[in-house]
Amino acid sequence: MKTNTLIFVTVALLVTGLTGAFAAGTPEEETWDLPQTGQRTTDEIGCDGWYEKGVVWEDNTRFAYVGTSVLIDNLTGLMWGKAADNTARTWAQAVAYANQSTYAGFTDWRLPNVREMRSLIHYGRDTVAWLTSDGFTGLLSSRRYWTSTTFYYTTSYAWYVHLSQGGQFVASKTNTNCVFLVR
Repeated sequence: MKTNTLIFVTVALLVTGLTGAFAAGTPEEETWDLPQTGQRTTDEIGCDGWYEKGVVWEDNTRFAYVGTSVLIDNLTGLMWGKAADNTARTWAQAVAYANQSTYAGFTDWRLPNVREMRSLIHYGRDTVAWLTSDGFTGLLSSRRYWTSTTFYYTTSYAWYVHLSQGGQFVASKTNTNCVFLVR
């Protein structure tokens, strides 16, 4: 009796699981909430500007003020400090600075991870000029901004983002970069 019940339950779970898998569709059919890159024009078939895939966001409505010193990203829900801190710090100093910051009266600031920081890059315009036009201050094209993400293969390195170059790079944690606060 126990063996028959166990077989029945196993078959029922297997059938239910398979039915659910087919009902859910394949990953290719699912909708992903990835933002568009901002690139709009291109002469090359297959580039971002050709397909314009992803969630649409408008340059002038992406960020909104929360008080006078914080901007919320309406696309990601992240809150960013309005003013970048361009003091050169090692990675450990940057992490400590962010975690101890009381900027704009908030006490839960941190360094953004590499994906959060890359979400600020606009591939259709000069990122620093775009962010400045949307209310951010203190961003400099010549600066690199630390992320909280350690480089997997060499943990004495961490990722940083260079906004004007639109890329992510790794550097020794003893190098100095700047801080952009997020919460």
